[in-house]
Amino acid sequence: MSEAQKIKTWHYMAPSHWASYLINDDASGLSDDEQAMADKWFEWLWNSFKGARFIDIADVEDEEFSWNYRSCADPTNSFKGVPSGGSLARYTVLVHY
Repeated sequence: MSEAQKIKTWHYMAPSHWASYLINDDASGLSDDEQAMADKWFEWLWNSFKGARFIDIADVEDEEFSWNYRSCADPTNSFKGVPSGGSLARYTVLVHY
């Protein structure tokens, strides 16, 4: 890797059932609404890293239940803090500059 190329590692909590879609592009286990929400989350993620060449979801681990499910699934906060429980996982995101 040349000095001009840099990779930064970040960790985010997001719904665990998105893993197959985010890592393998396999949406077969998601409803259309769930896929749209995962796409919205990834768009938010992409827009968070100005100047990135690409983003890679490298790993998913540490699944846990959380009452913050909706705020993690929708960081743009369109749910306005409505509590909802669900299974979240820790996603390792590699940002390539």
